[in-house]
Amino acid sequence: MDVGKLFKLPSLPSSAVNKRKAGLPADMAPVLGDEVPKRARIGDGDHDTDADADDAHYDAVHSVVDVDANYDGVDNEGDGGDDVYGDDDDEEGRFFGSGLTDEQQQILKIMNEDSDASERRPEEQLADVRRQLLQFEKTIAKNQEMRLKYPDAPDRFIASEADLDADIRGLAALTSNCALFYPELVKLGAAELAGLLAHENVDISGAVVSVLEELTDEDVLDGEKQDEDSPGSRALAALAQVLLEHQVLELLVSNLARFNDILPEGDAQPPPNFESDVHGVYHTLGVIENLVSLDDGIAKRLVSDTPLISWLLNRMRARGFDQNKAYAGELLSIVLQSARDDVAVRLGEAGGIDTLLVVLSRYRRRHHLDAEETEYVENCFSTLAGALLADENKGRFLQDEGVELMLLVLRERPVGGLRALQVLDHALGGGGGAPLCERLVDAGGLGVLFATFMERGKRAPGVNELEHIFGIIASLLHGLPSDSAHRLRVLAKFVEQDYAKTKRLLELRAATHVRVGAVEKSIAEERRILDAEGVDAQDEEELFYLRRLEGGAFSLQLIDYILAWLIMEDDDAAACIRSTLGAASMSVDAVVETLVEYESNASNDGGVPLKDILGALIAYIKETMKNS
Repeated sequence: MDVGKLFKLPSLPSSAVNKRKAGLPADMAPVLGDEVPKRARIGDGDHDTDADADDAHYDAVHSVVDVDANYDGVDNEGDGGDDVYGDDDDEEGRFFGSGLTDEQQQILKIMNEDSDASERRPEEQLADVRRQLLQFEKTIAKNQEMRLKYPDAPDRFIASEADLDADIRGLAALTSNCALFYPELVKLGAAELAGLLAHENVDISGAVVSVLEELTDEDVLDGEKQDEDSPGSRALAALAQVLLEHQVLELLVSNLARFNDILPEGDAQPPPNFESDVHGVYHTLGVIENLVSLDDGIAKRLVSDTPLISWLLNRMRARGFDQNKAYAGELLSIVLQSARDDVAVRLGEAGGIDTLLVVLSRYRRRHHLDAEETEYVENCFSTLAGALLADENKGRFLQDEGVELMLLVLRERPVGGLRALQVLDHALGGGGGAPLCERLVDAGGLGVLFATFMERGKRAPGVNELEHIFGIIASLLHGLPSDSAHRLRVLAKFVEQDYAKTKRLLELRAATHVRVGAVEKSIAEERRILDAEGVDAQDEEELFYLRRLEGGAFSLQLIDYILAWLIMEDDDAAACIRSTLGAASMSVDAVVETLVEYESNASNDGGVPLKDILGALIAYIKETMKNS
């Protein structure tokens, strides 16, 4: 008999459906079915912990699980088998099933419903929880004792392993009132639960991961998410803290190496315990996501103390597509957003720029993807763009021919293709962007960039994509050396075809100005209300400014920055700009006004003396206005 079969992980719990936007596969049924095993309920009776009861307990297991009498004593945990365990309601047998007939289950269900219907006092519930946690400790000790006593005879400790699995899964009941129950778990049980991640039986470790995902999910707060001082939020934070103190991050990440969730290529059969390994990886990523969402500082610890970034990149680089690969891409994006500088540098050191380019190159000609794979591709673009905000990664992007790939993506426009504009915008900006600006021009990027800029109708870029185009052009103008051939080619684009692109830029400026005006009108109304209530609106000014930027003010700043360069560099372009603005009852004064605000919030940090450049442009335009 294959003892490992007994420890096969069940399907994903229904609570996992809420963990990610994408739904779970249809075959991932709830772990515990419609019934909650007796051992999983708070306040159930104690196990028999008498050492002399081991054999009796094991005999009871025999009534449900047919243990091979010819077992050779070798521990083959984790290997799948073809044995069939009984014909009860649960094909997995006693270990994960209830071990009850349909009639017994119905009686148990009625009893549970009757018990739940009667309200119990908090002190009574706490007493039950304390008993449950004490029993959990006893079960751990019993399992350790049996494993030490019979290290080469799995049939002798199998019953204690089943009890341990049941007690672990029973802890999920504590999520029903985290404010009341979690403080008890913190005092007794949380540290032991974290330690069980390193259990010799990978399926026990899998059960721990599944329960930890439920315990750390913010859904347990029942609407308290926005209130950090609520009892539930404090209890959840305390649980997370004690888990972290007992190296849960290191254990979770090292545990990933115990799972093999990648299907072999070709017609090869899945590895043993493939399904349970898939679930183990999924739940592990879920726990990590939960912890990161509770505290952004955890992302830094993941980078400094674990090889998570390398594992995620390797998982994403694998061929094929599955839900865990999608989750790896999503989690990498989440971790990067939580600790951008630290994660971006580590990602680059781990070969992440090359990996992301390889992954995206596989989708270069893919024009039809389902929702989950589309989200995965977009996460890859966003992660690459975020990583390129670190100057350390720009050289890697240049060396790995990232500019050329992004231009190919823009030409072929696959699913998510316009996200390449965000990547190029971040790559060309900053102090390390100058070599990438030259590469874009040398690679023929001006043609595809301005073709996208001029598009109208269904293929026209949206406001976000246009903002990235403005950012790319602005980077080209201040990143390329003055009077260089590369920079002259950029300026020539605005002159050719009777200043068509300059006129298009002014057209987009007018539309953006309308958007900003609508936001400013809304902010003015809010200021009026605050004044009427006697509230000092000065405290809200920073938020108001951020709203204006998001509402189009940043795009307007980039547009006017480009227009200012054109006014300085080409007299005919300057005349075109003045004429077009005049037709709209505006003047170059509007451009200066925008640049003054831009300068007041700019700095010379990041390798680009932006504040100095803006000051020089403002002074030049004002001088020409005096002389005109």
